[in-house]
Amino acid sequence: MGEGMPNPLHQPAVVNVSFLALMIMSAGQVVAWWREGPGGLLVLAGMAGFAIANHGIRMNVVFAPMILTGMAYLFCWWFARVKA
Repeated sequence: MGEGMPNPLHQPAVVNVSFLALMIMSAGQVVAWWREGPGGLLVLAGMAGFAIANHGIRMNVVFAPMILTGMAYLFCWWFARVKA
């Protein structure tokens, strides 16, 4: 903590891709407050990118809610679209 954030240019590519995927997932959570469809897609796309970069993922308290909320946003978007 006292040294600050590491320089991303000196990090391995896997670390940078994983960080980008986490930022996409976080952005998807924010976008989904206004637009469920695109937000849910961003969350799941970020999750897929993270899984590809790390050769799979283990479900834990971070990733399980991300997948569930991403799928829930898409589910709500789909049913709001079908009824209209």
